[in-house]
Amino acid sequence: MRDGEHFDAAQLTLTGCPVGSSCDDPLTLILDAEQLGPQDFLAPSEDNWYVFEVDTTGQFRFATCGVTSCDTRIHLYDYCDMAIFETSSEAFITMSDDDCDLQSVVTPILTAGETIYMRLEGDGDCNGGNGGIPFQAEFLGGIPGCMNIEACNYLPIATSPDTCFLAGDPECPNIGPDLIINGPRAFSTLELTTESNSDACMISEGCIQGYGTREVVRFDTEIANIGTEDYFIGAPSAQPDQFEWDACHNHYHYEGYADYSLYSAGGSPLPTVGFKNGFCILDLGSCNYGGGPQKYTCSNMGITAGCQDIYSRYLDCQWIDITDLEAGDYTLVIRVNWDYSPDANGSYELNYANNAVAVCFSFERDVDGNATNFAKYEDCEVPVDCLGHPFGMEEPDCAGNCPGFLVKGDLDQDGEVDADDPLMYADLLAEGVETSAPCVDLNSDGTLSITDVALAADCAHLGHNHLGANGVEDHCDWNGTLLVPDEEVFFSLAYPHEDSSFVDVYLHNPQSWVSGWSIQLEGATFTSMTPLFDTTGYAHLFHMNSSGMAFGVALEDSLIHKSTLPQPLVRFTFEDAPGDICLLDVAEVTNEDRHNVTANASGCVTPGTFCLGDINDNGIRDVGDLLEALGVFGCLLECGPADVDNDGIVGVNDLLIMLGLFGDPCQ
Repeated sequence: MRDGEHFDAAQLTLTGCPVGSSCDDPLTLILDAEQLGPQDFLAPSEDNWYVFEVDTTGQFRFATCGVTSCDTRIHLYDYCDMAIFETSSEAFITMSDDDCDLQSVVTPILTAGETIYMRLEGDGDCNGGNGGIPFQAEFLGGIPGCMNIEACNYLPIATSPDTCFLAGDPECPNIGPDLIINGPRAFSTLELTTESNSDACMISEGCIQGYGTREVVRFDTEIANIGTEDYFIGAPSAQPDQFEWDACHNHYHYEGYADYSLYSAGGSPLPTVGFKNGFCILDLGSCNYGGGPQKYTCSNMGITAGCQDIYSRYLDCQWIDITDLEAGDYTLVIRVNWDYSPDANGSYELNYANNAVAVCFSFERDVDGNATNFAKYEDCEVPVDCLGHPFGMEEPDCAGNCPGFLVKGDLDQDGEVDADDPLMYADLLAEGVETSAPCVDLNSDGTLSITDVALAADCAHLGHNHLGANGVEDHCDWNGTLLVPDEEVFFSLAYPHEDSSFVDVYLHNPQSWVSGWSIQLEGATFTSMTPLFDTTGYAHLFHMNSSGMAFGVALEDSLIHKSTLPQPLVRFTFEDAPGDICLLDVAEVTNEDRHNVTANASGCVTPGTFCLGDINDNGIRDVGDLLEALGVFGCLLECGPADVDNDGIVGVNDLLIMLGLFGDPCQ
């Protein structure tokens, strides 16, 4: 195993465990599809793994209902990896817990050729003191449904024919799915808690709005199909246009399924707070709306007419992040199928007026800024969008226009953030323009900085739908200010060259790939700046002015590499330096995600007759200088000329600089 930056893979091997203890060494479940009725089995322990090789396509039933009285749980998976085993619904294809009293039942559709892993657990005595868990398995047969693709009630997964209604039949207008949100369940499960986040991936997909400890309001989302037809989605591989791959959680997201939006007490949308969910749409739990049996799973998605899907509040991202909000009253709106799209079968819902609910809550903040006195209340006022539509999603643009036409970050107003816009941002920064205009201030921190330039460049280069390491990423959807808590960089000065005409700035960035940086020098009139790192293939923009303000930004995805040692960044030529040249502690840095990291800049140097690296002052950089430097190696205070890079210590980087100058005479 490796750790840190070079972590590669992990392997878990279980030894000495009985068969069935893990999916790596499961028991084999053999089911006779020709036999009518349930077939009885006895799992040997309280926690059992089975492998089931599906040889017939159709609907199956696995259950403990009626054959035991203990509390049982059934989970089905389509993969086995005990090293990174995940127990939540982000991993299983279907599950059951207490769906028939304390017992469980699942009735999935499975396809011939699939390998299914079943985990069966039980608590207490499940078999009258004889050990093990009795359960049943059964092949229920084919999937009945209309198999005529021309019919208005065509069911794509049907394997046995049923009644069809062709276009024009009076029944057709009454056939369709109808999705609703269970508002009382969302309200009753609202709760304030905290979540710790160190993952940029969670931020990039909009799940959470910052790093560190976050205050979140969790809630359940139950989506039911009260229509007369299944809401059919199918497998991601069969419907690629309706799914996006999410590498953060290693699963697909169904587009347009569930949307969580927050509104202020006055009804104003809070666009940086919210999330779109939809990693799995399945029949979960007993069908509570008059339908069934359940048949859809995470590998073959949908909601049977009369059944429901449930996103538990204990799942990742099943929350609203309120950390950066002021105390007050807020309205949470939960929407389903918010873009009114048809399902994968081409069926539109019978009714869209019931696709959203509103639940309200309030909180205060104590003297330390922590959320307290959380309260929820019913009878919320329904938010309206800027066009006056209840539960509508039309929002003003960054300048307040409705319907909006201005694009945030589009300085040349050509309708998109393109390659010209980051250059215009850089010009504004170089000119010292100060603005907090919402259409310009991309990270909403109230000022124009190198972060805005970096964000604009990233958006112009990669756009809204970039297929990156974390799946499809929107590089033009900006959150507020984001500071990564465990990344820190340092800027320092090296002593001026012996002719007192230039000074070098070093960058020490052990944890961060750098996409943008800005620094401020003082003490001289600065005449030019030259990068000292390898810029081959590096699409970049550099700027400095005579007063010592300087910045650099990657225009594409080329970054300044991490370095465990200080590395030369830029060289400044200067004139008119009456005293010390200093770095002011006003630096700003963005990492590879265009998030801010803690930046430290300090140190002064005194121009004069220096000969960099000539510690013994004999006019040449030689062995004597190296020996003197080694003699004070590790010095942490007032280290003198041996601290070549002026970072406050005599270390490896000083020796490397001296070796690079070795043998050169002083001028």
